[in-house]
Amino acid sequence: LMKKMTEKIQMGCEQRTLQATPHLILLDRRFYKKELLPVLAEWAVMWLSLQRASGLTDKQMLKYLLQPKGGAKLGQAKSEIAAQFNLSVDRLEDEFVKLLNLAHDWLHSFLPFVMAKIDRVTFGLLSAEELANALRRDPRMPESRQISAVPFVGKDVPSESSEFAHPDIVIGCTTLAYRYEGLRRADFKRLMIKLQNSMWEESGQFVKRPSSRRFVRWVTLAGGRVRGTKGSTRKHKRDLEGKLFQSTAFRVGGPATDEKDQQERTLDIWPLRLVDFEDPEQFDVLYDLLRRQSELIHFYLSREIFPIVCRHQALKISASGQAIGGELLFK
Repeated sequence: LMKKMTEKIQMGCEQRTLQATPHLILLDRRFYKKELLPVLAEWAVMWLSLQRASGLTDKQMLKYLLQPKGGAKLGQAKSEIAAQFNLSVDRLEDEFVKLLNLAHDWLHSFLPFVMAKIDRVTFGLLSAEELANALRRDPRMPESRQISAVPFVGKDVPSESSEFAHPDIVIGCTTLAYRYEGLRRADFKRLMIKLQNSMWEESGQFVKRPSSRRFVRWVTLAGGRVRGTKGSTRKHKRDLEGKLFQSTAFRVGGPATDEKDQQERTLDIWPLRLVDFEDPEQFDVLYDLLRRQSELIHFYLSREIFPIVCRHQALKISASGQAIGGELLFK
């Protein structure tokens, strides 16, 4: 699927239906529906098949997801989906049908919408300076504007008070904004300190504690290595820009034999328990390495951002005027 998606993106850039700078931007929805949608639908089917027992085959899910928006029986109850595929209603779970309809909405509406937007032009995160100015103007500014993507009215000009209204658009734009811009320094520092504090509260050997293992995984996925792993060496200590750096990070794998070998060296980072996030040198190396790491961003969004921005209640108690005026209050 990744190879097919890469080929489609290259085709779109050659046909000028996709724009590669400053990031991937959708210019033509017809190209999206014809070329990108089938591949993305296969991706969605793969994800849906891993969630729970669905009652539908992969081909049936793919057929449903590829039906155009507004088609017959789209977004309907499981009884109508079951009738469409000649299945028993009991074979379909409510939660799965909700996920299937949500995936259809994302593929046909939300994803092409957010892909057509340009970061720091039509949407984006408030920078540290913009956030400080906004708080001076309005100290009671909603927290959602401070941590999620907001509409922009021009290049590097965020709207003064607007927010995206649809929760799925908030999720899509916020995810892309953090992926394009990376975590802000304050965001990254807050996350790392919270991760380190969680590690101190956990039991067992430091290297086996969940928070420590998560930190090691992030560093590894970003192309680095946590100090102490096999093959590390303290020779040729360098930071991300190749400058001499004595206290926090160093290259691994032995002395470089040539310039190409030196460029391929991996950063070796100190373990989480030894990192001082108040030390500018240590913090800068980690920030440059991890600020755009996709799994770290996913963790930050799912644990810190979306629970605040997308608050919801599992249950809602309501009553009509008749109930209020009846035996509920009066006997």
